[in-house]
Order: sequence, then C-alpha cells, then structure tokens
Amino acid sequence: MYNFLINGHLNYGTSRELLCKTSLGCDSTSIRETVIVAPWWEPDRLANIESTLIKDGCIKVWDCTLFDKKFTFIKTGMGASMCTDAILALGTTNCKKLIFLGSSGALNSNMNIGDIAIPLFSICGDGVCRYLQKDITKDCFGEKYYPDDEFNNTLIDKTKKLCSDENVTYHLVNNFSIDTIFAEFAHLEHILNLGCNSIEMETAAVFKASSLCNIPAVAIFSISDNTLQKKSLFNEINEEEHLYRKKIRKELIPKIIYEII
Repeated sequence: MYNFLINGHLNYGTSRELLCKTSLGCDSTSIRETVIVAPWWEPDRLANIESTLIKDGCIKVWDCTLFDKKFTFIKTGMGASMCTDAILALGTTNCKKLIFLGSSGALNSNMNIGDIAIPLFSICGDGVCRYLQKDITKDCFGEKYYPDDEFNNTLIDKTKKLCSDENVTYHLVNNFSIDTIFAEFAHLEHILNLGCNSIEMETAAVFKASSLCNIPAVAIFSISDNTLQKKSLFNEINEEEHLYRKKIRKELIPKIIYEII
C-alpha cells in the first residue's frame, strides 16, 4: 500500500527523493532512526533535551539529544492530516522507530488531569484514514488501529515502573480519534458506547500510516481535560491542575522517552 501512495507521486513527476524535502523541509539524511512526532509540543517543554532547530515554519524539525541518546523531533501542527503527511514522508527516510507525544481528553471520571495514558488502540473517527487504502470509497470510520505490539509492551513496562517510582498515575486506554473538538460533545454518548475512555485527534491515522511505512509506532498521552468531571477544554480548569500537568509532562515524559529509545 505504501508503494501505491509513492507511485501516485511518481506518476505525476515527483521523485521519491524529494518527498521528505517537500513534506518536512529537510533532507532525508537529517532524520535519525528514532523520531518523536508531536502536534503541538516543542522540545523545550521537556526537561534535559538539547535541541537544534533544522527547519522552521508550519512544520518544525529539531535534531535532539537526551543525555546520550539522539533523535529527531517534529512538530507537525494539530490534526490527523498534518501528522499523517509527516509520517508518510518518514517512510522515505531512515526512521526505524516513532514515538507520538500529545494531549488527550479523558472519558472516565477516575482519570485526572496530568495523568499519563498509553493507547492500546485508536478508533478511526477521522477522514484521513480513508486515503490510506486503495479504495477511498470504503468507509473505515470505526475501525481500530494499533501501535506496534512489541514496542508498546516495552513502553507499558517502562511507564509502569517510572510512574510507580514517581507516584504518578498511568492508564491504558481505548482511544477515539476525532476530527473536531467543538462538535465532539454532541457525539460522546456514541463514543462512550464504543468502549472508549480517551479522545484525541491524531493517533488512529498515526498508527495506520506508520504501519504502512513499516515503522513501529507508539503513543504517550498527557491527560489535559476530563469531560466526565465537567473539566472539558471548554470549561474552567484550575491553575493547580494545569501546573501539575506541565510538571509531569516536563519531568516524567522525558524519562519514559529515554527508556524506550
């Protein structure tokens, strides 16, 4: 299927060698074997990461070092389409491992802002996944897409230990990936009936695209809101919860990253 997408470019005069440069703004040789993709976060939000910006603009790319480990960090912009285009471009590079970092909303009253969550799967509620198959008339809404099994098991093991050491709560979640924040609330009953306990915008497409590229991928979420606690993104969230979330993101997530690179 990935070759089908690549051939679409070849048929209209774009070489494979240009796809990274035109999509990410840097040469494929600039991309390291481990890549972190984040819709909105930048490396300076995470402790102990030294970063050099190699591409500025709508998509930003950094070359990063976390103690003795090196990786590429890409800020794609929010939404499944932006992340998907970046990941498909990574299929033409030396990327061998992908870590998605982002925020998710909780759909369980026992989950709190600042908690860590790891998706076991993400259900497609976006329109992008439809284009990651040969027949775009086939509706893939509601299909489940998964992180790499071996890589995710490693992530879960490391997260469990580090969260225990730091007295931080983590959750394994069934996630729903949606295209719209404003309109999601009218459909939450349906999403809850699917068995989902978290919601965000990118990872169904991230998991599907990375599997097409044969790049093992996992995701780490920071819980940013909880609609069932009446603390949605459209409600008041107190400053103490915001500060706690920022602290966990800054201090704990880099430790998890270090352990799984």
